[in-house]
Amino acid sequence: MECLRLYLVFLSFGAEIAFSAVVMIFLLANLIGILSALPGGMGSMEVSMAGLFVLFGVPGFLAGSIAIVDRLISFWSVTALGAILSSYYAGDILDVVRSYILDIKT
Repeated sequence: MECLRLYLVFLSFGAEIAFSAVVMIFLLANLIGILSALPGGMGSMEVSMAGLFVLFGVPGFLAGSIAIVDRLISFWSVTALGAILSSYYAGDILDVVRSYILDIKT
């Protein structure tokens, strides 16, 4: 599904690339992101993905734009949603923990 998302991002920019190339680039960029040991492969995935796009003949400005938009969709949108939901539910969780601690003390 993630390769399909990346391919759709390519199509939305009007770029043409083979789906098999997208799959290979996506897998290599993910491997580089994992090996970088950065949380979520931040930075390393975008740079490696853009560089691999360029190796496959995509112009540099377009490669960078596609890599950033794909990461905004795949990583940062989920991170933002998680932060919003965490802040919303944090009060409820803290209340449960406090009541549990108070029950232990009594």
